[in-house]
Amino acid sequence: MSCTKKCVKGPESPLTGFLAKSTFLANDPLRQQSVPTDEIGFTFRPKVNGKITAVAVKIPNTAVDIPVTIWDGTSHMPLESVLVTVNASDVITTKSIATFPIIAGKEYVISMNTNNSYDYQNADKGTAYPITVCNIEILACNYNFGFGTAYPGAIYANTKFRGNVDFVFLADE
Repeated sequence: MSCTKKCVKGPESPLTGFLAKSTFLANDPLRQQSVPTDEIGFTFRPKVNGKITAVAVKIPNTAVDIPVTIWDGTSHMPLESVLVTVNASDVITTKSIATFPIIAGKEYVISMNTNNSYDYQNADKGTAYPITVCNIEILACNYNFGFGTAYPGAIYANTKFRGNVDFVFLADE
């Protein structure tokens, strides 16, 4: 499968499109500060083979060395991890990584470990998963509360999405 007519050929970052297609109040997220840190992110499945070339985070405050991890959705093992420093609040901070291949149809989780995040609500509207954005299906919002990086195996209800962690995907030609 390839992108729909609304998709541009080239790098894709699924989070913005996901929030636009969902029923979450994307323009009015709650700012969360938690102690200890939380592992938050989402499960995704690529529709085509490709590679991740960067990761991105957006948080309400500045922070040094936020761990961003890409996990195998089946084995729950970390596949790639990178530290991202956020020098400005409320802006997307992108960090290039060594090209990381991902396989069509396989489930992955991307997450960040932070105590500052955004919490998107939608009252009782309920977003139905999966939501497809170009070549990426977002299947669920994941979390794990507690200190340190750990697989975020718990899943939020359809009325909540937490975190602003994203990636840059480039489909194979």
